[in-house]
Amino acid sequence: MLKPCRSLLLALALLAGPVPQAVADVPPASAATRRAAEAGDAEAQFRLGQAYDQGVLIRENDKLAAKWYRRAAKQGHAQAQYALGELYRFGTGVTQNHAETFRLMTLAYQQGLLPARVALGECYLYGMGTPKDQTRARALFQEAADLGYSDGYFYLGQVYRGGLGVPVDRDRAIAHFRRALEIGHPEAAMALREMGVAVP
Repeated sequence: MLKPCRSLLLALALLAGPVPQAVADVPPASAATRRAAEAGDAEAQFRLGQAYDQGVLIRENDKLAAKWYRRAAKQGHAQAQYALGELYRFGTGVTQNHAETFRLMTLAYQQGLLPARVALGECYLYGMGTPKDQTRARALFQEAADLGYSDGYFYLGQVYRGGLGVPVDRDRAIAHFRRALEIGHPEAAMALREMGVAVP
């Protein structure tokens, strides 16, 4: 299953302990998290959603991931808002809805969640759930880059490489891709090679 942006979400360890296996497909290590989630704890709801999303200690189930992310998101959990926005973006476990992606990414961004800056920038760049605004997109990518986030540099590289709201600038594109590569962006090396730049 395609989950390109969700690699930004860490595989968090679920709560562990010697608890009984109350649910058939949930091993003992996650039962405490499930109980906390069902009791309304937003962080536990996010972690349970993530477990279903990534298949961590639980059989992968996109619809249940969306259910638990949604519960946490309604309580204002920024990472859950981001994760649920990604599900709506790709139609994973939910009906694809870019307007909902934009709404959720805006909420997560307003809480300062770093990956949401880039995701919201993508919404503006491609007109997903909002009118296209490449200037706003570039500003969001720049914010992320200024905070040292590799995706910010990578998308700035794409903006200058493709002339998206700015004149094409090969040198600036290469500089941004190189910086993204230096701080570990997984696609930066390929972007540089596509531009004819040698990468060690």
